[in-house]
Amino acid sequence: MSETIRIGFVALTDCAPLVVAQEAGFFREQGIGVELVRQASWDFAERRLVDGTLHASHVLATFPIRATLALVERPAPLCTAWVLSRGGNAVTVSNAVWKVLSTEPSSIREALAERLPLRVGVIHRYSPHEYHLRTWLSGLGLDPDRDGEWIVVPPQEMVGRLRDGMMEAFCAGEPWNQRASTSKLGAIAALGNDLLPGRAEKVLAVRQDWHRMHAAEHAALLRALDRAGRFLSDPANLATAADWLASDPYVNSVRDLLLSDLRGDIDAGFRRRLDAPGFLRFHGEGVNVPREEDARSWLESLVEWGHCPPALLDADLSAIHLEGFHRSALG
Repeated sequence: MSETIRIGFVALTDCAPLVVAQEAGFFREQGIGVELVRQASWDFAERRLVDGTLHASHVLATFPIRATLALVERPAPLCTAWVLSRGGNAVTVSNAVWKVLSTEPSSIREALAERLPLRVGVIHRYSPHEYHLRTWLSGLGLDPDRDGEWIVVPPQEMVGRLRDGMMEAFCAGEPWNQRASTSKLGAIAALGNDLLPGRAEKVLAVRQDWHRMHAAEHAALLRALDRAGRFLSDPANLATAADWLASDPYVNSVRDLLLSDLRGDIDAGFRRRLDAPGFLRFHGEGVNVPREEDARSWLESLVEWGHCPPALLDADLSAIHLEGFHRSALG
């Protein structure tokens, strides 16, 4: 295990297990050297994983499925043996839209008529965020395709677009929703867990050929991440984790917001706080297991919204979600 493993991550609160495993020395305890490499966007992370620049990466839970089933421009057989996080997304709206929603009109579509189509932002097309946002729009009685003008924005640019009036709603991971609400630029209208409960959000993905050639290293990564998840499940450790996350090499953001994310105590704007202890889950019964039903649920969303052929619902996903390897690695 002498080669340094390059792992990509995007600067979000949910990269916490990777940061903790590095800073607490859990990777080193497993006999592996790891370099965490920050990526500017999900697109960068995906491309560098596919082309082999990265050995592994923090990616959207939909990506290994789409890449392996050739639903992306540069397909490649990928797999995951670890769910890094469940939950953690939120829908944030502009102050103007929130004022309309908070009046609880009998017809939200009529109340928002002059603003339609809403300019809505997601961090990546066909991401969990898109399906959270589509579910939220549908729940308001809006047609996500007719009443939404979809734009793709890197997470770190969401708040600026909202401030500049270039966007009226977005779905992203943290800390960007709270950055908007605490800056009084918007309000959190819904949490992802309330829209599509329990789904895998981010996973650690590797190429299938890398997994075959480096199964021992892959297993060691899982054991280190298990230690990190246990660390994050202890409230006494969250302040330390927030300090690490807030530092320049990682999320480089407001430490108190990151701590709020980890605790599930969310500032939703307009003097509202959401007590959501399960908002972002890194560990616990079944949290980290890459179940085939996780992949199936995202495939069903892709089909529901016309983003992949229904025939793919019959695809064999066992080579993508390595539940058996996951269990054997943890002994």
